[in-house]
Amino acid sequence: MAIVDENGSVNTNRSDVMNKWKTDFHSLFKRKTGAETELDSGDFNTEIDVSTLNASISRAEDLDAVIRAKSRKATGIDDIPAEVLKNDTAIDLLHQIIMGCFNLGKVPIQWKSGIINPIFKHGSDDNRNPINYRGITLISVPCKIYCNILNYRLSKWLEDNKILCDEQNGFRRGRSCEEHIHSLYSIINDQSRGAKLISSRDMASTRQRSGSQGAASNEVHYRIVVLGAAGVGKSSIISQFLYERFNSEYKETVEELHRGQYNIGGIKLTLDILDTAGHREFPAMRKLAITTSDAFVLVYSVTDMTSFDEVQKLREEIISQRSKVPIVIVGNKADINTDESTMDTETIESIACVDWESGFVQASAKENTNIVGIFQELLRLSKFSNSFSPDLLRRRMSMPASLSSQSLVKRQSCVIS
Repeated sequence: MAIVDENGSVNTNRSDVMNKWKTDFHSLFKRKTGAETELDSGDFNTEIDVSTLNASISRAEDLDAVIRAKSRKATGIDDIPAEVLKNDTAIDLLHQIIMGCFNLGKVPIQWKSGIINPIFKHGSDDNRNPINYRGITLISVPCKIYCNILNYRLSKWLEDNKILCDEQNGFRRGRSCEEHIHSLYSIINDQSRGAKLISSRDMASTRQRSGSQGAASNEVHYRIVVLGAAGVGKSSIISQFLYERFNSEYKETVEELHRGQYNIGGIKLTLDILDTAGHREFPAMRKLAITTSDAFVLVYSVTDMTSFDEVQKLREEIISQRSKVPIVIVGNKADINTDESTMDTETIESIACVDWESGFVQASAKENTNIVGIFQELLRLSKFSNSFSPDLLRRRMSMPASLSSQSLVKRQSCVIS
């Protein structure tokens, strides 16, 4: 790797290159002198109740933070990924560590170190200048979880006590960046018409701008989660919808993300469909899927009414976290005629449509019957057009829950009728 020194000469000496990178990146994080003095001399309201900030961290807070932690992300110096923390044993251990950190005011030495990964800024003119790189620091995932707990507490406390002024918009929930950029632009534009001095600041060292000029109003990203007991045909429904194929034998899914792109009523829709496990060994993953999705497909088998019991439990779990979301109940394997399925379909449809105010579709993944209708009904409940346009895009991708990783290993086998 080469650099350009102060004299404009190209230098490839390893020691000089490393020192240049160290010096330039150190200057980016240079602390303002006297900042502590300014804070100490400020006027603060000491009568505000801060007991919630100082209360012991509960296990529930740890659990929520672990659920919020994104899977398949780069680890820090300790090589601990978020996935290994998403189980009860790890959460119990992490809770003890976090309680110790909070009570002692200290953190493990590994949490104080980070791996800086320089990413070249798009549009910069010289890749030999370290300042033209954005330093992405990878820190310990347990450390990020601890920080997330503290930040969540502090943010909620600030909002509840109305500490922040209304002009403060950065890193606040429900504050649209685009809206306030427009407000700032309007203010500057109005002032520029008068005798006002307008100054600007070079923001070259901040985040890079997106390659697009912002998401178009007719582009929508929507996420659907398909839930149900094992063996009811969740994966087969998704496979028929996206790829128009049916496999009678498959391996049980832990979690897998699929993506389809469509034009629906003039809207370019990117549809993410999350295929989930049919058993309850991964409650944290299921809770995360529920909290991060826009709509749900709950599948049972018309040949096994006990699978509808699982649908009822899943719906209750969804409603407890998300009070008003589109849900479609699907009775799969309608191609198999049984006395049980014929007897209970009308009852279940009445429960779904009347009692639950959800959609209901009877389908057959094997015969490809009403498969598109499932997602049409879901999009109708989501206020999209219920008719697919002729130019349905057939470019479809199947990917794991993280776009850059391999699918989670499937285990066991079952046969779908």
